[in-house]
Amino acid sequence: MTWTTLHDACEHQDTETVLLRTKTNPEEVLEIDDHGSTPLHIACWQNPPIKVVDALIAASRHAVTRQDLHGDTPLHVLLTNADASAEVVLAFFKASPTVASTSNKEGLHPLHEACRYSASEEVMDVLLEAYPDALRIPIKMGNPAPRRKDRIADRKESDHVIVDGRRRMSANTTDLRFQAADQQIRDGAYPLHMAIASKSSKTVVEMIMRAAPEVLRMTNKHGETPLHVAIAVDADTEIVELLLHNKEDLEALAMADKIHGNLPLHLAAIHGCRDGVAVLLLTEYPGAVKVKNADGKTPLDLAREYKHCSKDFLHLLERESESPRNVVETSLQWPDESD
Repeated sequence: MTWTTLHDACEHQDTETVLLRTKTNPEEVLEIDDHGSTPLHIACWQNPPIKVVDALIAASRHAVTRQDLHGDTPLHVLLTNADASAEVVLAFFKASPTVASTSNKEGLHPLHEACRYSASEEVMDVLLEAYPDALRIPIKMGNPAPRRKDRIADRKESDHVIVDGRRRMSANTTDLRFQAADQQIRDGAYPLHMAIASKSSKTVVEMIMRAAPEVLRMTNKHGETPLHVAIAVDADTEIVELLLHNKEDLEALAMADKIHGNLPLHLAAIHGCRDGVAVLLLTEYPGAVKVKNADGKTPLDLAREYKHCSKDFLHLLERESESPRNVVETSLQWPDESD
């Protein structure tokens, strides 16, 4: 395992040296450091320009498919950057189309990483075209694999600096968002769960739904649908509307999670939600107000207990709970259109 001049140039974003070294010492492209990373892995931590990627691939196409100790290809690493370039992703696929279907040790395909870190619509379009089957693959359940140590503060242990792109990304955004991304690993999520948890755009959610409509009712290890996740992370009303865009999708309103028996309305009462979301949930499935979860609590009980709901949402729950039409249902019943 060797830290080469090319590794160093990639880490320090020294484009001139990378372009020169790939021509004079192309064998360095496949050298790995003590984490199993090639220079291309190192370059991808920092969202490299296309000319750097092209030069590394030109020196050896095999660098595209090399996996580090976590099973990550350089493409996996690249997609931890929310602003990764679609042009660079296409360069990987041109060099080796199979990289789209390569998973790491956590079962993450490149598409999972893109959803986990809120990739752009352009990148998602490229990934969905390359390997849409990844949408139907849940990631392995368990704790996220430990990542490389940040040695910036302790150069004595190493003659080079190792930067964890995931840790850097979390510092530039929010810890909560980073933690939510890791939680999806623990929960055995599907890409749609991950995209919603990372607050991906409405367009990205629509793209996933068009590519694999059935994922709307797929559940993680806790029995949570993408709708459960949307409520828990306080997704925009328009995202919730997307997840309930026809009557088949509305079945998710009556799906309780496996752990606590919570319907989406229970989660809305626990976490609080936008008033538009509250109205939408109650309009489409008013009977949910009287459904008790595994602890024997209704959404109104939970709203009063957790005190995260707005006054308007609380009043709406109180009113609907007293309505004679809202009875506990064993299966989803649609409200009369005349109501």
